[in-house]
Amino acid sequence: MDLTRLGNDRRPNIDLETVHETLALIRDDLAGTPEFEAIEQALTRAMGEIEAVTPRRPSKVLRLQEQLAARFVPWSPGR
Repeated sequence: MDLTRLGNDRRPNIDLETVHETLALIRDDLAGTPEFEAIEQALTRAMGEIEAVTPRRPSKVLRLQEQLAARFVPWSPGR
């Protein structure tokens, strides 16, 4: 019995955005590995289920990548 909840009307406090990002990272690590294709597909389905119940917004990882984005500028003499 869960004593932290007094009724079933309260939603669980789970950060689905972080769960989705974690699954995406795991899926990306498995991508292209034939023996893990079934797991990769299962992770994709799980991510789809999360996307169906959560509002759309850029992921934390994507926002961080945008903030820390770097670009290569070739060096040239006289600049």
